[in-house]
Amino acid sequence: MGPIQATASCVRKAVTFAGRASRSEFWWFMLVFFVASFIASGVILLPLVPVIGDLAALEQSGLPTADASRRLEGVLAGTARNYFIYLTFSAVFWVVSISATVRRLHDTDRSGWWWWVQAVPFVGWIILLILTVAPGDDGHNRYGAPPTSGKGRKDVTLRADLPRKTIPKGLPGEPYNPVNELTTTEELRALRASRMAN
Repeated sequence: MGPIQATASCVRKAVTFAGRASRSEFWWFMLVFFVASFIASGVILLPLVPVIGDLAALEQSGLPTADASRRLEGVLAGTARNYFIYLTFSAVFWVVSISATVRRLHDTDRSGWWWWVQAVPFVGWIILLILTVAPGDDGHNRYGAPPTSGKGRKDVTLRADLPRKTIPKGLPGEPYNPVNELTTTEELRALRASRMAN
């Protein structure tokens, strides 16, 4: 998924906290969001630079600053209007980024409440960064089907189709029990039949 497609997808799902978001969708959107915010901040603050420089030079020279002050007031009025527009778009994109982060956490089979981990001082944002960088689940999880890529559906295997891992249960030294590996009643019947035949 490319940056335009990812941003469009996230904006379309602005208040959708259900479902999943792939790594590419999430990170392309975040990159576009931060670059757009940086450019918008520059556009808003750039007109202030020469006026503030002129005002500082006039104050150092001891000359009257009324003309520069009026110029600064005019620029500040325009900047305030632009800044209000910037804050409005930032608030909208903040909500979109929260929903994208929650859906990204869902892709790693974590609750959206993990978004609040960033409130932990110093390390919270690092934990959230690690969680959003982690690969998502390949198959279905409790938050739904895997997100689709730009070329269609991911080639995945459902978790129920994956072989179970042999995880020792009980105390150390407990003998292996093949019944723990069975997933269907047919497998249990086949095991019983093989044991009765012996």
